[in-house]
Amino acid sequence: MHEVRGSLDNIGDQIPVDMVADAIIVAAACFAQSPKLNIIHSASSTKHPVKWRVARDAIVPYFNQNQPEKRVSRSRFTMIKSEKMLKLTQYSRRIPLYALKGAAKVLNSPDLQKKAGLLKMVVTRSESVAVSFKHFTMNEWFFSVDNTTEMQRFCSPEELEIFSLDITKVDWPKYFVNFGWGLQRFVLKEPLEPPSEAKHMNLLEKHKHYLSEIQWALNKGQNFYPRSNAEMKSVIISSTRVQEVMKKLMKERKETNISDGEYLKKLQNRADYLCEAMFATYSMPIIRFMAWAMNKILKSIYEKVVVDETSLAKFKNYDQKQNGPIVLLPTHRSYMDFLLVSYIFFAYGLKAPHIAAAEDFLSVKVIHRLLRASGAFFIRRKEVEHMDLYRALLYEYVQRLLLDESWLEFFVEGTRSRAGKMLPPKFGLMNIVTDTYFDYKLPDVQFVPITLNYEKVVEGDTFPYELLGEQKVKESLLRVVRAASMLYENFGRVYIEFGEPISLKQYIEKYTPKGQLQENTGTTQEGQIEVSSKNNELFCS
Repeated sequence: MHEVRGSLDNIGDQIPVDMVADAIIVAAACFAQSPKLNIIHSASSTKHPVKWRVARDAIVPYFNQNQPEKRVSRSRFTMIKSEKMLKLTQYSRRIPLYALKGAAKVLNSPDLQKKAGLLKMVVTRSESVAVSFKHFTMNEWFFSVDNTTEMQRFCSPEELEIFSLDITKVDWPKYFVNFGWGLQRFVLKEPLEPPSEAKHMNLLEKHKHYLSEIQWALNKGQNFYPRSNAEMKSVIISSTRVQEVMKKLMKERKETNISDGEYLKKLQNRADYLCEAMFATYSMPIIRFMAWAMNKILKSIYEKVVVDETSLAKFKNYDQKQNGPIVLLPTHRSYMDFLLVSYIFFAYGLKAPHIAAAEDFLSVKVIHRLLRASGAFFIRRKEVEHMDLYRALLYEYVQRLLLDESWLEFFVEGTRSRAGKMLPPKFGLMNIVTDTYFDYKLPDVQFVPITLNYEKVVEGDTFPYELLGEQKVKESLLRVVRAASMLYENFGRVYIEFGEPISLKQYIEKYTPKGQLQENTGTTQEGQIEVSSKNNELFCS
């Protein structure tokens, strides 16, 4: 249908079917006790009117960009006020039909006759639909929505989040594009990605040739060079917190067969060893190599890695000096989580984060070195000798990363969720991060929640056994080699959503009553707020 009688500036009443369905459910509860017959309109004309022009400007470009397989011509649409002009336009459209029928008759061509018959059917149906719609397109309809407004008042704020009753929240251009997709996908039965996904970035787009993959790895990412591990170790061990813990351990020591100097040397060696086991060895060449390798692995096992490109745009020109460091908080369903987040940031030209990883990977030869060079630092879950010293080193290391403008990533759940549900949070690393802000060392901290949804989790086959109580299989290089067979499996798609950053500063100002923060915290000699971390549970992958 290319033309219909009416005006593009007329208001066309739209009734979204999902809002109708929700209205039916809520109406049953809202008007259950009402003795009268209640008529409910889920209409747009009164509260959120939309002109036919808006519909035309959204649907026509959509069908021209996603042309149906059974199309006859390019999509176009207009509305004509005059009945005579409409008839003249429709007659002009019949001229090619008459010409095709004449040619088919002269040439006696069955193929041309078939095409002429198809074109006649299309033209006839188009004109018939235009007549049927004339009553709606020539007039404007406005319906009372008082009962719908009453239902909105009846619902609680939580229920309004579930049931779509407020027509004013509809984004009409987006709605019409989705409407066009629905026609193409479910009426024409054509396989097509949803428009919302089409606007997302598929990180696994194929490169044209082998060298383009290398060029991609060399050009993407954001160069970042943190201080060397030797310098970091010197700064951490000489910090006031670590030195105070050493003095405390000196006073409480039970070994009397060695001198104070020898015991202090032993503690310093122990601190040096713990730092070596913990610290990342962030290396841009290794990060680029890992990105290249991940690009190949992900293409082998996933159909798509879908990311909302607009949600990543806010990090492109991020001002860390003003807004503080970024702390990424992904959901944790798979070992692939932290690899994917780093890969996404690299692919989008952003700084790869430092990642809190579990000690499990320390036993995987070669792999743990690659992970460490990619930004992973390793946290022990179990108690170790001189645990107070270990905690002090970890505390200072995490704070120093934040102060050195590194971006940080850790998992709120602490471990992978085998059942798919969110696990209770652990607050160890969160306490360290917030303490850095409360100590006035940072202007703010931005927490970014990230959701990773897998159609099929890579290690998901082991989860049922672990849920039934079987011991988790220890990670090893041999197990990684055996897992290479998964490169020939299809794990479907991964959908990744980045939430709006949560400012710690704004959160404290919004949810903490005035004066309460000062009452609940002590003050150091310099007048800085001092908050103790009572929960020592840590975030690990």
